Amino acid sequence: MKKIYLIFSFAMFSFLCQAQDKINEIENSIPEGVFKVITGKVFSKELPDTSLLLLINSNPAQANFNNAFILSSENKLLPISTSESNEYTVIIPKTKAYILLINKKQAQISFIGIANSYEFKTKAAIASNPLLKQFTQQEFLGYGLSYNRSTWDAIKIRNSPYHFAYNILHNADLQNPALSRNLSSSSVEVNPNLISPGGSCTSGGTGATQCSIDGAFGTGCSVTCGTGYYACCDDNTVKCYCVKNP
Repeated sequence: MKKIYLIFSFAMFSFLCQAQDKINEIENSIPEGVFKVITGKVFSKELPDTSLLLLINSNPAQANFNNAFILSSENKLLPISTSESNEYTVIIPKTKAYILLINKKQAQISFIGIANSYEFKTKAAIASNPLLKQFTQQEFLGYGLSYNRSTWDAIKIRNSPYHFAYNILHNADLQNPALSRNLSSSSVEVNPNLISPGGSCTSGGTGATQCSIDGAFGTGCSVTCGTGYYACCDDNTVKCYCVKNP
């Protein structure tokens, strides 16, 4: 029995090492370099306003989410198929214009964000790398990508009565409960980005493609916007989003 256990342990260790080697290869394929790597469970939520909400729990000691991405698009996005039984790796390049969502079990890489020359070069480098030939690629592209940091109640996220990204996040925010208290009723919900869009930017504004908010205890958000949009960050409502140029 001990011999079988040792063989299993070695096989598992070997598998984990090979998986990490693949992640390192993917990181090395990113021409602008890597800002951050997050590993954990992923939950995706389709939204009615042609945007996508992706949440990550990178702390196995608790069940809540601590990282979130909002992809905004002018067109309806196909749903991202994720399973909370799998562990994913998310790589954020230094430009923060897109992320790589890596499903190691299914050997699949999803590019989520804004199409640009860096994203194109990363896809090409991965596709041409013989060590990564087993990975398939798919894209989910839009005009803006927001990266958010806080702690969100997982149950409230899954069962949220709200339908728009920042309403869903604010309703479930455990580190800043005032955000929930300031929400209007879900029965009269409106898209928060349509309320005086761009009228209350505490950073960013016309001409800016990026802005960010740094809150207490590592909370905050940042956003990168594509052509035809500018970045708007509002400290008062803790929102980072893109506004269409007038």
